[in-house]
Amino acid sequence: MGHVDGTIALPPKTITNDNEITCNPVYTEWVKKDQFVISCLKLALLHDKLQSLSKGTMSIEEYLTKIKSIYDNLPTINHSISDSELVTCTLNGLPNIIEYQPVAFAIENRNNPISFNDLKARLLVHE
Repeated sequence: MGHVDGTIALPPKTITNDNEITCNPVYTEWVKKDQFVISCLKLALLHDKLQSLSKGTMSIEEYLTKIKSIYDNLPTINHSISDSELVTCTLNGLPNIIEYQPVAFAIENRNNPISFNDLKARLLVHE
């Protein structure tokens, strides 16, 4: 938390001992922890954005493009989710109206899981 609220200050990059300047190991450790905290925050924000995204007034194509864009950004923070989790997030964001219920029901009750690409194709055809 100290990295987030600034109470753990950035130490100097170098230290001087007997007129010899060397890298500060405390600085190196601080940077590693700081990068880890940043990655965790980005992950939480992207994952939350993916979990809470809903189709709303977007076309199905816009909605799927937005889902895929968030999914494609996860590796930039060294994180990924499974294709089945992506399918679940996509289905959860569809409106709970009669138009999408048959498609969602059929996909959720399959014996074999559907891939995101197959789901995308089915939703585009459905729309």
